Amino acid sequence: MNTKIIPYYFAGGNTSQGFYSLFDYILENPDRIYIFKGGPGTGKSTLMKNLAKKFTERAYAVEQIYCASDSNSLDGIMLPKKNKAVIDGTFPHVIDPRSPGAVEEIIDLGKNLNKSNLKINKKTIKSIQNQVKKLFSVSYNYLKQANTTRSRLKTIYGFKLSNKFLHELESFIVSSLNSHRNKLSDPYVHNNLPGKSRYLFASALTPQGYINFLPNILANASHLIAVNDDYYPETDLLFKNVLKELQKQNHRITVFLCGLNPEQIDCIYLPDYGVGCFRSNQYHKFPENEQNNNINFETLNLRNSVDLPSYLSAERQYSLNQYQQLIDKALEKLEEMIEIRQDLESIYINAQNFDYVNEIEDYLLTELNQ
Repeated sequence: MNTKIIPYYFAGGNTSQGFYSLFDYILENPDRIYIFKGGPGTGKSTLMKNLAKKFTERAYAVEQIYCASDSNSLDGIMLPKKNKAVIDGTFPHVIDPRSPGAVEEIIDLGKNLNKSNLKINKKTIKSIQNQVKKLFSVSYNYLKQANTTRSRLKTIYGFKLSNKFLHELESFIVSSLNSHRNKLSDPYVHNNLPGKSRYLFASALTPQGYINFLPNILANASHLIAVNDDYYPETDLLFKNVLKELQKQNHRITVFLCGLNPEQIDCIYLPDYGVGCFRSNQYHKFPENEQNNNINFETLNLRNSVDLPSYLSAERQYSLNQYQQLIDKALEKLEEMIEIRQDLESIYINAQNFDYVNEIEDYLLTELNQ
């Protein structure tokens, strides 16, 4: 069994820009990718969970990509040392092969569906699909409004730090990360090339609520810098500049984007060395009770205090309340969506031939092990 904690990620997110896919970053130059097709309830996620469990038992590192539309389900698994992956290639993260047969192989789990059963339920299937589509649309609209409100909060705080001081902070973070580099003996690092950056989500807005995998992702780290961030506009620029500087140094980097606004960086991590920096706020806080004693933590406060005029303080509180209400409404619609979609999954479960799914599992156990 592996003694290190294997990280979980999201490669797609329900964001202010709609569904946002980072699936192209799962593997940089894969030897093999198996792409699942098939309807909901045809066994894609369960099959991947079974594969992940069996390869973990064989002492392989298995990265697990969870689904933002149902955080109890998997969208993919990766075996970094084999440079192979199994991915759900169905809507909304439709994936088509670029080198069919040579690299990618499509596996249709719906190949042996009972089509007669599905035809009988055609109207119900289409009705559920339309409802699901509408609920996603409503949820994304709330998220768009929430991001606008968050932008207003950043405007309220205003850009207070000088470019000189911001550059000093950038230099401090980069210097601290480099000085604490400790080559990990078995980092389970993704096979991207030096100087290349891999983009993923550490957190997501899901039907099950806000899910944050950051403590899991950083559990094997040796040194972390927590940048306290209370909607400060300077943090956006600081993280962009830190990333640019680390990229110049030819490091292998994993960049975790914001689950609400994918144009914002939430965390920068160097998996080869177990060092990184992340925004620390109510959504991305690294819980104290989950902090590993082996991790050296530094905390960076961009501002020692926030002194706002009374009229701005009232506007800040109003915007904070509005922001949370919009996030809650978006999550509410996602929860409604998954409840409705369960009826769709039931239809496909009743039409599926799971003996065929078991055959595919045996096939992939052999293929992935080669």
